[in-house]
Amino acid sequence: MPPKIRQLKAALSKAGFYSRSAKGSHTVWIHRIFPKIRVSLSGKDGNDAQRYQIEDVQEALRKVDKTYELWIEDAQKAGEPIPPPRVLATA
Repeated sequence: MPPKIRQLKAALSKAGFYSRSAKGSHTVWIHRIFPKIRVSLSGKDGNDAQRYQIEDVQEALRKVDKTYELWIEDAQKAGEPIPPPRVLATA
């Protein structure tokens, strides 16, 4: 059984995304630290997620992980302090 839309939204929120309303049941989820990483979801919270929606969310979460890793590498090279991940998710 596929996950519900609310479960995808919860995963995005936990990973540091916030939502912006769009037309109808659409919401755009934007990452707080990396705003170029976005996901668009449609449907009510109780609806089953479609395969493409699950893949879009998984891809966005992978992009956040990769971007964060690159950011850490750059900060280490520059000798800058690195904030813990939980600080990034709530910023």
